[in-house]
Amino acid sequence: IVVFDDYNPRLYNNVTEFVNVFRSSFAPLEQAILNRLMEKATTEEANLHLLRELYLMWSVKEAYTKALGVGLGFDFSSFATRLDDFDPDRDSLWQVLSSSLPEGPERRSAVIRRPATISFMDGRPGELWKFGFLFLWANDDTGPPQGCACVCWGPGSNNQDIGVTVNFCQLQELVNG
Repeated sequence: IVVFDDYNPRLYNNVTEFVNVFRSSFAPLEQAILNRLMEKATTEEANLHLLRELYLMWSVKEAYTKALGVGLGFDFSSFATRLDDFDPDRDSLWQVLSSSLPEGPERRSAVIRRPATISFMDGRPGELWKFGFLFLWANDDTGPPQGCACVCWGPGSNNQDIGVTVNFCQLQELVNG
């Protein structure tokens, strides 16, 4: 789960400086996407887009390494992830996923499922995995998503899907058990 939080202005001068801290965690293809978005990050809206992209790209990498059972102990820059309906020269992960959301109250529980290719920087053949994205919303369900949960399953080339059940609760309910 990632929360679409702003950068900390006490630690970083701007969004680009914050994003640059994480650049080495991404493969060249992913760095190129971040570079393209950083060049456009001249408005508040473009900066917000860049932050969401960073967080989504991170959540995909984290979901994949957790599915492998290694979590953050895996070198994130040793592989690239690319959704199969994604043009890295034109699209951003944020654009592709947010445009897939249904309108109305269904968007709150919509799980967006996408196949993705994992490419390895050491030349091994790529693998097909599947990803599920659930955007997290504020209680009043207005405005943009506040975060995203991402799960990964695979590898495999079949079209088998997994069932996903979404149950909502308040954070306090989780804390109190």
